[in-house]
Amino acid sequence: MTNITGFISGRGGASKSTSSQALHTWLNTHNHKALLIDFDQQGNTSYTYGLEVSNLPTMYHVFNNDIDIKNAINHTRNGDIINGNASLNKIEALYNADNYLEGVPKLREKLHEAGENYSHIIIDTAPKIQGMMATQVLVASTSIVVPISPDIYSIQGLARISQVIAPIKAGYNPDLRIDGVLLTKYNDRLVLNASLKQAVEQWAAQNDTRIYAKPIRESVAVREAQAKRDSLWDYASESNPSLDYQAFIAEYLERNA
Repeated sequence: MTNITGFISGRGGASKSTSSQALHTWLNTHNHKALLIDFDQQGNTSYTYGLEVSNLPTMYHVFNNDIDIKNAINHTRNGDIINGNASLNKIEALYNADNYLEGVPKLREKLHEAGENYSHIIIDTAPKIQGMMATQVLVASTSIVVPISPDIYSIQGLARISQVIAPIKAGYNPDLRIDGVLLTKYNDRLVLNASLKQAVEQWAAQNDTRIYAKPIRESVAVREAQAKRDSLWDYASESNPSLDYQAFIAEYLERNA
């Protein structure tokens, strides 16, 4: 069975792309065959992977039958990835009121076509948890990871995530689970961080999930690696975020080996 993990966050700036890239690149260098789907119109992950973002097909072209999903996969030194760019905006129009229900399971169907070659499929999503694309990710995923930065707006976004997941589980994907909440950009010396962590712990308990034991500490190494279009592991393997992501991945694999 292929593990399909969506990285979901109710707002930008939560290190969703950074976290999905870290997991994907680590899996591919440790005997796991993993595919990364850039399902974000900004295409930041695709850029980091060295792709010519604006010129390559995306999942929109796969849905529109312009290209087979296996032919949309790009093979990079960091692993296999399907590009993301502004063409993904057309997905909402592709499945309008007349054929909305046809679009809901489309990502799951296409990923199953590609899944036979991978033990893991990681989905980097847009910072939006409503609409067709977000619904498709939740229907397709076996689990989701919720990266969250330590600020009040991220905490407020957790409630929206709960509201969106409930009808998906009831109607389309009863086995969907929240694998865990990943605290990012963390500084335990700040009182605010500690108080917000308590609020996240409460939400996790209410939603039958966990907070990963090791928060991801903030570091300039992450931004520098992205600017150089390099993986965190290659650019700064001994940095605090690298060590923290290793701990997260070990915990993630306990349930998603």
